[in-house]
Amino acid sequence: MNRAVPFALALTVGLFAAPVPRAHAAPTTPAGLTFTEGTRVIVVGEITSQPRDIGGKGEEKMQVAIGPERTDHTLHLRNATLIGPGGQKLGADDLKDKTWVRAEGILMKDARRVEVTRLQVLGEGVDAYRQSAFFRSGWTHGYVSTFNGDLRPSTKPFAEGQSVVVVGMVSSQPRDVAGATEKKMQVAIGSDRTDYTLHMDDAFIVNDAGQKVSIDDIKDKTWIRAEGTVMNDARRVKVSRLHVIGNQAAFERSAFFRPSFGSGYLSAVAGSREIFPAVTTRFTAMPVTVVGRVSDDTGALETTRRIQIMTAGNEWTVNVPKNATVMDAKGEKISVHEIKEDQWVRVMGWQTDDLRLRALRVENIGPEAMYSTSTFFRKDYPLGYVTRGEAGRGEFASFGFSGQVTEINREAGYFVLRDETDREYRVYTDDPELRLGTDPFSFDRLKVGQDVTISGRSIEFIR
Repeated sequence: MNRAVPFALALTVGLFAAPVPRAHAAPTTPAGLTFTEGTRVIVVGEITSQPRDIGGKGEEKMQVAIGPERTDHTLHLRNATLIGPGGQKLGADDLKDKTWVRAEGILMKDARRVEVTRLQVLGEGVDAYRQSAFFRSGWTHGYVSTFNGDLRPSTKPFAEGQSVVVVGMVSSQPRDVAGATEKKMQVAIGSDRTDYTLHMDDAFIVNDAGQKVSIDDIKDKTWIRAEGTVMNDARRVKVSRLHVIGNQAAFERSAFFRPSFGSGYLSAVAGSREIFPAVTTRFTAMPVTVVGRVSDDTGALETTRRIQIMTAGNEWTVNVPKNATVMDAKGEKISVHEIKEDQWVRVMGWQTDDLRLRALRVENIGPEAMYSTSTFFRKDYPLGYVTRGEAGRGEFASFGFSGQVTEINREAGYFVLRDETDREYRVYTDDPELRLGTDPFSFDRLKVGQDVTISGRSIEFIR
């Protein structure tokens, strides 16, 4: 490959792509929002009980499941227009179990019943929903929303036992109860400041420098990042580790700030990678510099190009692609496999997710003794640190080119594009804005042979 593009801001798919409907604005969940009788709603869910055959005629109602608890909602279809994925007209007997649908209608007296006016079949299986224009990041189990995009809170995105990361501002600090500090607090998340209760009985608590601190040091209006599991109440989290970030300015400078989630977020750690609040763009890759100690190298078999770095009390997973520059303390090029556990490194690249980084440049500083005397050492951050792209060492360069998709690697998160001069580009899609014209377009729908246009920015390093 001649060039790797770590982040594309916009991608336009050419004539080979099938058109998709225009998506609604990014949904929100305002506090106190109620869905009452007569409210016009949109329901997206999976059919769990198809219209039954009664006396040779299909029943004019069915049930769809919504949310991780698969709450059934009944859709009444007597006066509904039914259409298929391609816009063809359907009958009630064409609606089958395990098929995903999008329905427009009006809430009835029972809030889980909807008088449907129009229903569109998306397809069979959850992938049909995920690849549609109606998919909502953070609401992978379907949803009920108003036509303004407001989502019904009861279709909660997280189930009990789910491992999560919480980033938010403390709205109610641990209280002093009978001379002892209570081991729980509340943090506000989202523009509507939804409160989540964090239980910290067994939590390990560190500050921004990675140093252990007391629960008494956590105060109102302080931003934190917590790791833990969802309890039997979806707004309660049992915390195992908590990082005290600091004030608003400290949060915006931190590696945990996401432009699309300036009011905080709750994110699944594995599996679906769901996130609350729901937005159109889940994560925007950002340039960062990480200085820390290697906690796990590529191993004796050298079967991976991934290393892990401990910095300021957090362990980062760093993917070092083949086109990344790797250098030793003398500035000479080396292999990533020469970097060993307990060595200190400085990595410049793109943060692709929570505590995840795709490296563009890796500098092997050496053992701790060399790090403590190097120009990268910071007295106030002896355990390492993270910063945004540093002035003088990197610059953003805009780019734009067109070509045909020749290869797709969904697991690694990139595709290969060949332009008219036969030059190939590897384009990483760590959550870029993908669009077909003005409509959202899922990376999962991209196919080999499609014509695409890329525009955005890359990072160029300067000696």
